[in-house]
Amino acid sequence: RGSREFRRARAANKLTATAVQKLRHPGRYPDGAGLSLVISSSAKRSWAYRYQLNGRAREMTLGDA
Repeated sequence: RGSREFRRARAANKLTATAVQKLRHPGRYPDGAGLSLVISSSAKRSWAYRYQLNGRAREMTLGDA
């Protein structure tokens, strides 16, 4: 029962295409499971994936949004 509620909550916090287009302020906007939309101060948008490898935090940029 608890895992069903967790999945529903995660789905509710996903970024939609419309939400991504409307975001204007610089910052990091999480989409869940380590994936985030990053908007820089120069309004450049990119996707970033945060993960751990050998106990160290890593970040992989996946390209422009």
